[in-house]
Amino acid sequence: MLISLLGVVGAALLAGLGTLWAGRLEHRRAPVSAGLFVVAAGTLATLIAYVSLPFPPNVTPLVVGVAGLVVALVGWRDGKQPIPPVARWLIGGAMVGLVAGFGVPFFLLRTNLGFPAPTPILILTVALAGALWLIAFRSLHAVSVVVAGTALAIVLGALVVMGSTLALAFNRPEFWWLAGLAGAIGGYMTVSGPIGSIRLGKMAVDYLGLTIFALALVTIAFGWIGLVPWLLLLAVPIVDAAIAFGARRGAPHVGVAARLKSDGKAALAYGAVTLLYLLPLALLAQMQPGWAMPALLAGYVPPVVIGLLQASR
Repeated sequence: MLISLLGVVGAALLAGLGTLWAGRLEHRRAPVSAGLFVVAAGTLATLIAYVSLPFPPNVTPLVVGVAGLVVALVGWRDGKQPIPPVARWLIGGAMVGLVAGFGVPFFLLRTNLGFPAPTPILILTVALAGALWLIAFRSLHAVSVVVAGTALAIVLGALVVMGSTLALAFNRPEFWWLAGLAGAIGGYMTVSGPIGSIRLGKMAVDYLGLTIFALALVTIAFGWIGLVPWLLLLAVPIVDAAIAFGARRGAPHVGVAARLKSDGKAALAYGAVTLLYLLPLALLAQMQPGWAMPALLAGYVPPVVIGLLQASR
């Protein structure tokens, strides 16, 4: 536990100090992306999880770490020279399929998803869902602090759900894996400031999207967080992307930032929706499975309807 706690602190310091350095170099000819240090801090948290998990070598952190670095590399390349979107999402979906097929106990994932399909079909379904999630999460990248604030709220919400329903959650390395990822995001946000003055970059956005989805698969497979609670925690990027697609206009988070005249306030608003509205619904769905579907409808229908009405004006 002490090693895990030090890993969280280390991830926060690495991301924070790296972001500080990147901010100082931002206007030079060869700037260093703050996202590089967020990815490095997240990888540090993954390595700590690998060392801390019982019965090493445990392949889960290794597979998730490799998949995260692959999509980070693709995101970095896309930032330098645009890659066709279809190619990006195919690679992202393949990495999610890799995590589903080799990074988690597949029979447990199949059981807890409640989807008794043949293995190839289930892996393809999970890969498609992961690719769609990456599209939705990437859609937030125009405002770096909104991406970071939303990701931090999702991870903190997952920690609350896991801690409230799993006895001795503090003894689970996966809990500290999530906490380390939260530390990496928090380190960036602390230095970047409420206005998001230092860009996160596509590298870190894609890395965070993949890692969050992979950790969702891990916690679902072991029954620590259910499918519906995760769908609720992930709702903000999904709804944001759905409204942008349905209204055929700009992304809602950009409009929210413009109306509030502050990227930081937009990030706080999106984080508050996750932690103050969606998290209680996720806790209800986790502790009272009979209320899972009503909670899911309550989490998605009102925001989508309100967002579409606002976008149509």
